[in-house]
Amino acid sequence: MKEISYTPEMISLLIPTRDRPDNVRRAINSVKNTASRPNLVEILFYVDLDDHTFPIDVLEKNIRLVRGPRMWLSVLQNILYANASGEIIMYTGDDVVYETQGWDEKVRDMINSERDKLVLVYGNDSATHGENIAIHGFLHRNWVEATGTWVAPGRGVPYDLWHTEVARKLGRLRYLNDVKFSHIHYRQGQGLAEFDETYKYVSAATTSWVPIKTYKKVERERRIDRVLLTEIMDPKPKVEKNYMLGEFLAANKNRFGMQSVDSRRLRTLNNWEVIPLLAKNIMKVLIGKRRR
Repeated sequence: MKEISYTPEMISLLIPTRDRPDNVRRAINSVKNTASRPNLVEILFYVDLDDHTFPIDVLEKNIRLVRGPRMWLSVLQNILYANASGEIIMYTGDDVVYETQGWDEKVRDMINSERDKLVLVYGNDSATHGENIAIHGFLHRNWVEATGTWVAPGRGVPYDLWHTEVARKLGRLRYLNDVKFSHIHYRQGQGLAEFDETYKYVSAATTSWVPIKTYKKVERERRIDRVLLTEIMDPKPKVEKNYMLGEFLAANKNRFGMQSVDSRRLRTLNNWEVIPLLAKNIMKVLIGKRRR
């Protein structure tokens, strides 16, 4: 596999936007006014082909534009990631304003605090979820290379919740309370943002498909992310209680006649799911001994 090329210490902000030229300018200005090293922060915008409102005059070396058809945010984020050159990547939106001076250095320091750089870093967005969910988060490329994807694809998959859950269960969730990113969203009330056509479109799609139901059905996928990340984590995280039996069998499968069962598969099975597989293989071992 060809090694991914990126710029060390560069932070890439991935921002899908539609019909919001004022938000685009506001976000860019806030980044330039607060980053310690703005030359090491790049901003990538995804704009739909039928959106002609994007202010082209803002484009420069570290501010780039990617155009394409209108799609789900999760798809747009992955397209932007494929075009990013940063070592550290942020999933974010055009309704975020960067307020804390030197936020970029604080993010780099937190990610570099772990030898493997496998942490999800997020700031205080002064919003309703607060510290509970990394609505806008930073990850190192090591995370993406381990799991194989930037954000989970799908119709409106809540990738912020996805990353938060994975990082929290691995003990790798890092909240920076003193780093302020204002999320100027209509849900915050106080007339901070208009419930515009872009918000209406996303809200209607989310209501129709109810993606949180799909999210709950793919716990195995998030467990796979955690398994892949633990393979390169240093130090290793504690074993999750719900997966203790699978972890034990993965480490001792030869003793139970399970040589042909992939260790990764065993580690993705929770305690109840692994019992039938264990019973089946124990029976094979016992029958084999009788025949001898």
